[in-house]
Amino acid sequence: MIESKIPNVTIATKIHSLPNFELAEDLYEPNLRMPSHPHEQGRISMVLDGTYTETYRRRSRFAKPPLIIFHPPGERHSVTFHSKTTKIFSVNIKNTWLQNIHEYSRILDDPREETGGLLNILAARLYREFQLMDQFSGLVIEGLMLEMTAEISRMAVMKEPNAPRWLEHIRESFHDQPSENVEIKDIAQQAGVHPIHLSRLFRKFYKSTIGEYNRRLRVDLACDEISTTEIPLSEIALKYGFYDQSHFTNTFKRLTGVTPAQYRLIFRSR
Repeated sequence: MIESKIPNVTIATKIHSLPNFELAEDLYEPNLRMPSHPHEQGRISMVLDGTYTETYRRRSRFAKPPLIIFHPPGERHSVTFHSKTTKIFSVNIKNTWLQNIHEYSRILDDPREETGGLLNILAARLYREFQLMDQFSGLVIEGLMLEMTAEISRMAVMKEPNAPRWLEHIRESFHDQPSENVEIKDIAQQAGVHPIHLSRLFRKFYKSTIGEYNRRLRVDLACDEISTTEIPLSEIALKYGFYDQSHFTNTFKRLTGVTPAQYRLIFRSR
């Protein structure tokens, strides 16, 4: 492990270098402002603690845990950190590695930001591997990076703005009322379409059934609360429409690979 201090930029930096990746954990001082600057390599960042505002391509984003951001090679951005120390875990990606997977991840030519159950599980495992760093870590990190880029690409495709407006309105309604149990026939009737037509179009544009989408949405929202609050898991289960904590635990583990309690432990160990 290499440790260094960069005056006026970071309080401390920990770095591990591998043939295709450079992994780093950085602490940024409160109220620090970084002017516009480029990054030659692509990068995946995970906000571990604190908040900041980032400006890029005439757009801006507010970043807080557990947001994950993909920065494509050559992107310029400026950053303003807020009133507390901010911790960011990032992976710089060699351009040759990105080029090798470009056929399968062309969506990553643009900036992406995501937060979600599986993606955050993968990022948390990556961070824990960064902390461990034994003779097997290089292989594990390579596999996790492939999974993460695939998941970011899949989530980006699901957001492609090609769906009919009425279908997008239905999808948005799930986000507005994530705990509400819905019947396909009732949704179709409100939209004035046949249930089979609705189901086919939803799968076409969002790459899942309506039921799968809603289960994933509820688990993703639960992930955010589990990782950033101390709310009891039983309360989170009820909040997002699960019958009981057992139903919540079984669904959560099936979609993420770990139980809600294990997921909270991953983030408490940061």
